[in-house]
Amino acid sequence: MLARRTSTLIAAVFSLGLLAGCEKPVPEVGALASGDFHLAHASLWCFEGQAYLNAGDCREDKQQPTRVRVRPGAPVAIEVPRDVKERGWFVRVVDGRNEVAAGPIQKDKSYFTLSADFQQRNAMNIQVVALPQGAGKGETSGFWEFALVNADAS
Repeated sequence: MLARRTSTLIAAVFSLGLLAGCEKPVPEVGALASGDFHLAHASLWCFEGQAYLNAGDCREDKQQPTRVRVRPGAPVAIEVPRDVKERGWFVRVVDGRNEVAAGPIQKDKSYFTLSADFQQRNAMNIQVVALPQGAGKGETSGFWEFALVNADAS
């Protein structure tokens, strides 16, 4: 009888340990350039009902930008999954001089295409930003980043 209770207790503790180790998956965003598809993992993602007002309010997992080699002037297509599309999103470009330009807000599309315009530098960052889930819910609900690198410069 004691052996049975002990084995049941061990099984319960083991199951809880497995459940605690599982986390909800966060959406990934893709970039297609020069025939290669690259995925970026979210540095920030707010699950349903969460609002990013302060650090720690949502899942944060700082990621290095996903590197994408591309020729100057070539198209770069950004694709987001349904979860991001439904919230609305936009692409923000930070060039080598740290100048920022934001594209239009996307609400009905899951893709956006831009040109790899390196200007005077050989790199630029593309940030994908998911809109907050309503008024008073912070400035963002998701964030992904790509580092475009001039393929002709190396």
